[in-house]
Amino acid sequence: MGEIPGINPDAKKPKELRPAQAEMLTPFGDEFFIKNVEDGQDVKIGTGGSSGIRDMFVRCDFSSFKKTLDLVSTKKFDELFNAVGELKKDAPELDDATRKLLHACWRVARMTRNLLGEVAEGKNMARQKSFVEHATTTTDGKNVSIRPLSESKGTSMCAEYALMSQQVLKRAGIESAVVVGTFSEDPEDPVTEAHTYLVVDNGKYVFDPTHSALQTNSWPPKVFLAETPLTLETLRNMEPDPEKSFGKKINCTDLLSNEIRMYGTGAT
Repeated sequence: MGEIPGINPDAKKPKELRPAQAEMLTPFGDEFFIKNVEDGQDVKIGTGGSSGIRDMFVRCDFSSFKKTLDLVSTKKFDELFNAVGELKKDAPELDDATRKLLHACWRVARMTRNLLGEVAEGKNMARQKSFVEHATTTTDGKNVSIRPLSESKGTSMCAEYALMSQQVLKRAGIESAVVVGTFSEDPEDPVTEAHTYLVVDNGKYVFDPTHSALQTNSWPPKVFLAETPLTLETLRNMEPDPEKSFGKKINCTDLLSNEIRMYGTGAT
């Protein structure tokens, strides 16, 4: 392996990747649909650009957060839901099941921010440096970075937030999938940004833990009703609107504010 500036000397020993099962959404190999991530598995979140690193991975060492994660359960979340009056004052127009989901996403966003720190907006250099520090080679000779999730505090962005949030949701009895895809704030803007988020209830809802964490006390949580369920099949098969965007995105309506945001695939 060629020398990479800033490489951790202890990382030079070749390491074996333990990739989580990810379904490709685009032909370019950088957008994925991930149903489940187990403790110790690796998830590709990007490329290293000019750093000499081919691919950047997060190693999801959830066991490092065991003490906190063991506090999460369906029963505990139900108790907390009841303690806040089932959010009937905050979301009177939503049914019980939807308010319960909204509450769970709020709790998850708060917990994830506590575990990973504030979202690292504007800290791209520090984030890149943290991956360079975990540069290594794989057993088949590829230059990569494998950074543990437990060493991501303060430099975490959407990928780390989504991976941790999926694990917390699972412990609360809520299944979700990670989508490494795109986001657009303005439905009329053809430019989209790469973004990682979660889909819940077979794609009926989008939960954006990163944007939730940017809210004061993570409230209101950014949970959206998708115009069309965002499943593996729809994300793969949606046709782009050539007049609006090169990507494949659909309208998603915020459960509380009714604002429309776009989620999908095909970063521009």
